[in-house]
Amino acid sequence: LVLCRVERLQLGQATVEMIAAEYPIGVLGVPQQGSIRREDVRKQASEEILMQDAMRPGDIVLCRILGMGDARRYMLSTAEVELGVVRATSVSSGKPMVPISWKEMQCPETGVKESRKCAKRSNLKEMILGQKAA
Repeated sequence: LVLCRVERLQLGQATVEMIAAEYPIGVLGVPQQGSIRREDVRKQASEEILMQDAMRPGDIVLCRILGMGDARRYMLSTAEVELGVVRATSVSSGKPMVPISWKEMQCPETGVKESRKCAKRSNLKEMILGQKAA
């Protein structure tokens, strides 16, 4: 598993910078590039998925590595319930948001809701650090 920062969105994919890998690797010394294709966002029909509804630039996303796409970037997936956006900032207020469902986050200050493909966070610490959550 890897933590990534979304750099930009295109019609059929998101370009991300991989910033940390699961235990025991930890923080990457040299950030790597990755891509999340629309068909790898959720387990449903990819035609129904809009990338801007799944993630936005600046979001932190937990992904699984599928393999090397080309010589420059890894192919990544968020198509599991435990994977997806783990941290996002509200477009309208610039404040951190909290997940309220598997597909929405909300700004606690303004109440504004935004679409995201949210990661199920119950065992996030265990997944990232390789240890049981307290």
